[in-house]
Amino acid sequence: HDGGMGHVSLLARLLTMIFECDDKMRPRHFKTEFKKKLIVVALSQMVALPVRVLSAELVAAEAKLLQGIVKLLQDLRKQIAERESHEERDEVDRRDEESEIDEDLDGEEGDDDDKDSYLENLSSAARSYQWEVPRITDGVDADSDDGAWLGSGDDDFQTPLDAVDAFAAFKNALVALEHAEGARFATLASSLPAEIRASLNELMQYAETREVPWDGECRL
Repeated sequence: HDGGMGHVSLLARLLTMIFECDDKMRPRHFKTEFKKKLIVVALSQMVALPVRVLSAELVAAEAKLLQGIVKLLQDLRKQIAERESHEERDEVDRRDEESEIDEDLDGEEGDDDDKDSYLENLSSAARSYQWEVPRITDGVDADSDDGAWLGSGDDDFQTPLDAVDAFAAFKNALVALEHAEGARFATLASSLPAEIRASLNELMQYAETREVPWDGECRL
């Protein structure tokens, strides 16, 4: 142990970054789903550590740490819902465009040369589109805050973390803490504001809908 000073400084900075928002009330830091998940999983593992391996300063910061995780998970849940909504709208738009093309082909009049020309133009347009920079959704710049919020950036590559559910990871960490150190868990729970306890219980229930197996129950 080094007295925990370095850890506390890092944790204090991390928590400050978690709670900072932009003018749209979106996170100023950790904008992508991947970054939120990474921080949540790491901090959840910290929460589940035995108290004997933590410095006194880290133990004192546990309540604030828990609130930070809740904030990240609430943002992540909202972000996932908005991304999925955009993806659904994009899929509807794509199907509408395909339907219009099919209708144009069915209604195309004229000789075979006209039809061949029409198909040639479609083929040329498709080849041209393949060389365009991929976009997440209409009107969204992949490098903008909206682009990061809707799933671009760090979420464009695959990592082992993709198989981890952040909500279940957090829930399992609290379950493990409750079973291993009931007194510590009770003290931590009682130190949280009522609205945070309510948010935690809601997140625990939401984790159940993620269809990730877990053992036991945890209610604050």
